[in-house]
Amino acid sequence: MITILDSDLYKFSMQQAVLHHFSAATAEYTFVCRNKDQKLLNISGKVLDLINERLINHRLCSAGERYLKSLGYFTQDYLDFLSDFTFKLNHLSGIVYNATEFNVSIEGPWLQTILWEVPLLSIISEAYGENQKTDTCMCKVKEKLRMIAEYPGLKFADFGTRRRHSLAHHKEIIKNLVGNPNFIGTSNIGMAMEYNIPCIGTMAHEWIQAGQVLAPSLAESQWFMLWKWIEEYKDQLAIALTDTLGTDKFIQDYSRYFNGGPWKGVRQDSGDPVIIGEKLIKMFIDNRIDPKTKTIVFSDSLTFPKMIELYKLFKDRTNVLFGIGTNLTNDVGYKPLSIVIKLTKINGMPVAKISDDPDKTICKDNDYLQKLKESIK
Repeated sequence: MITILDSDLYKFSMQQAVLHHFSAATAEYTFVCRNKDQKLLNISGKVLDLINERLINHRLCSAGERYLKSLGYFTQDYLDFLSDFTFKLNHLSGIVYNATEFNVSIEGPWLQTILWEVPLLSIISEAYGENQKTDTCMCKVKEKLRMIAEYPGLKFADFGTRRRHSLAHHKEIIKNLVGNPNFIGTSNIGMAMEYNIPCIGTMAHEWIQAGQVLAPSLAESQWFMLWKWIEEYKDQLAIALTDTLGTDKFIQDYSRYFNGGPWKGVRQDSGDPVIIGEKLIKMFIDNRIDPKTKTIVFSDSLTFPKMIELYKLFKDRTNVLFGIGTNLTNDVGYKPLSIVIKLTKINGMPVAKISDDPDKTICKDNDYLQKLKESIK
């Protein structure tokens, strides 16, 4: 079944927060392909066909609305808004039928454009993968599951919607994961609903980035957006993302919430996971918090062997979870694309992501990037 819920939970949780706190904001998103050796040739027509087939004119169905309401943190006014929501092609620019090289950007009201990222990336990935030599049998997935079976405490979720090989392959993987004791759920709302498994996710980098324009000051922008998130969700969806302004700045801002703060843990998404994990555990200890009462979610470029390595290293010191993406949903014989769509402007003004991995830093304005770096020293 085609549904607008074939996307990640964090896009909808952020959209609700935008509705309630920043409904007048405008946004601009930029597409980036990090694979310098891979060209996105002759996929524009397929991308546009899939957009029209899967997104345009589709609305939230009544079953989807009931499911979202059952999660317990979506409000009725947001569900009413989402019931009327449709994707609009006039928010996209740069895609041209029969174009040799692919490009796209997204611009419009933040409230309306925020849902484009995940389904559009998955469509681009599928259009690219259609012309590759593939082996989509479940043998590799089953071998990976056997690899971690001896670690019953290792728990992982599917975070692979954005860069999957295809919708059909993704569904087949989820079917093979259901009932596996190491598997705890998926970030994809539609598949969580269809297969009756937990839906997992909180926020993405763009929520923190937007504060660089919307907060009272640049230096306080991350803290302000973390505070707004807690205002919206209290102790629900209380896993914070560490690396929008670098982990050291995150630790400074996040630590202000302890002594009764509602946060349940953090998600690491760039940099050396061992170094970052050690920093986060030290943060808990420095704030007189038992790290075993908090959760660290590792989600950066994971493979199953890397999950085992990190699990063995941290399992006795904190609650460890994993969100695995491309290596799960696009390991079919060709080199997958490393593609992102990132927020680059709010209200016409630049914003940036300063990653723990320099290759993942994104900003279209170098002067602004330098100003931001100075503000968080």
